[in-house]
Amino acid sequence: AAARWGVRLLPRFRGRGRVARHDGRSGTWVEGQLVLVGDRFSFAWVPQRHQIFFVRPGAEEAVRMLRDCLSEEDEVAQGRAAAERAYRGEARRGG
Repeated sequence: AAARWGVRLLPRFRGRGRVARHDGRSGTWVEGQLVLVGDRFSFAWVPQRHQIFFVRPGAEEAVRMLRDCLSEEDEVAQGRAAAERAYRGEARRGG
């Protein structure tokens, strides 16, 4: 940790993580650790020796990622579907 992150020890918090079955249905809870790594954090599933890292994107990056997810065709299709629902009187209320 010292060479990579500039600290001797990384803060760790014990907890449990969910491990799903191969079919994606309910799984089991196993021992895990939340690890703080600078401005990131990770979760380590101890028995599986598997760890994933998370980082919060900045505002500009988040907007760019959201824009990339919705293509023009998706927007047109969603607009058309909403108009058809409204025409049939099926418009959703509150969202």
